[in-house]
Amino acid sequence: MSRAGRERRHTRPRKAGLISLVNTLGRELASEAIIVNAVAPGVTDTQQLRVDADDAGLSLEQMRASYAAGIPLGRIARPEEIADVVAMLSDFRISAMVGQVVQANGGSTRTRA
Repeated sequence: MSRAGRERRHTRPRKAGLISLVNTLGRELASEAIIVNAVAPGVTDTQQLRVDADDAGLSLEQMRASYAAGIPLGRIARPEEIADVVAMLSDFRISAMVGQVVQANGGSTRTRA
């Protein structure tokens, strides 16, 4: 199993724990007017792609194409797109949204955490 595969296997329980934490804190802190939500970004064009490419023995462009092939949108996210989701969650006009995890992942939502 590749390093990336091993890391994904160990990430699933952590992600489930974080989702549970966000849901719980959202419910518990809402009465104090503290809004808790989170962003679960999908593959994003960051320096981690270079690490993944090196581990896989691929060029950066090959790695981008490999990841993009598994995303319904057909491409990986840009960092500013993830930042825009965070900005949206910071907008008090959507303060009724509490304890949610927004999956900004181009449609590649997995069924398991």
